[in-house]
Amino acid sequence: MPNNRFTVYDVLEARGEFRKNPANVGAQSDTGEQLYIGPVEYPKMVFHPTGEERITVPGEVITTPLGAKTIGEQRELINKLVRNQAEEEEAISAGWHRHPSQSIAASGKDAPATGQEQTIEALKKQIEELQAQQKRLQDLQTKVNPMAKGPMK
Repeated sequence: MPNNRFTVYDVLEARGEFRKNPANVGAQSDTGEQLYIGPVEYPKMVFHPTGEERITVPGEVITTPLGAKTIGEQRELINKLVRNQAEEEEAISAGWHRHPSQSIAASGKDAPATGQEQTIEALKKQIEELQAQQKRLQDLQTKVNPMAKGPMK
């Protein structure tokens, strides 16, 4: 069975866009000169301060027994490109976020985890909060019963 896959990336590959990008390992000029300069930090995206979205594909309204329903709508977080560290710092100070999940959380929605680092940081924060709560309870116990020593039972 033949491979019928054809995506926007296949078009970009056919036009040679990936070969021209110096962030890609196989990058070379039209004369065959190697262009690869290693991983690059910029440009990168930052995401809207309040998690606003734009509709990229309007939905289709269909009639169901329970009323009208919109299906197939696609949205994306509003984002912008920063081309250097100064632009990134300016955007961050204006409230833009480095990761889409931070933007989603700012909108009030449940944000997906960004990875292991975020999980570890969240757990460390939770441990600190629980330790602070435990200390407050121990201090309260000491005020109520000065003879009490150690954690509450």
